[in-house]
Formats: sequence, structure tokens, C-alpha cells
Amino acid sequence: MSPVLAARNVTKVFTTGKDQSLLAVDNLSFEIGDGEFLCLLGASGCGKSTILNMFRIVDFPQPDAPSRQRNSPSPISNDKLSTASND
Repeated sequence: MSPVLAARNVTKVFTTGKDQSLLAVDNLSFEIGDGEFLCLLGASGCGKSTILNMFRIVDFPQPDAPSRQRNSPSPISNDKLSTASND
């Protein structure tokens, strides 16, 4: 069975200055199957929110908020994300 959500060798780098960068997530890989859940634990500033934001799965408590469908490869638009985040 294929995973509901998967990451393969994901890296995130933020540009912090003209020639400076900050490695926030380095070579992250995981798979979440149907009925499984993921818990992110770590110190402040270690990249937990960055990981969630990369998959656009942060701050959607209301039932009518945009969400990723199980088999939908298309990302949520920034407009829908902004609307859901501001409600």
C-alpha cells in the first residue's frame, strides 16, 4: 500500500543575508501510512514548524478549511492558505 504522505530527502535552506544561508531541514525522509500518525518533537528552533509548513498542514482547525485530499498531488493555493490561516 502506498503512503498517504511521504518525504524523500527533503532539504530546506533559508537565505538570511546577501551571501548567507541557514540550513533548516537536512535530508528528511519519512512515510505515513493510512491510520498512522506523526509526532514532531524537538527544541525551539529545530525545524518542526518548517517541516509542517513545507507540507502545508499547519493551522487548519475548522472543518471547511482547505485540506489535501488523499490522492490529490496538487498543492493548496496561497490564497486559500491565507484565508484559512486568517480565519
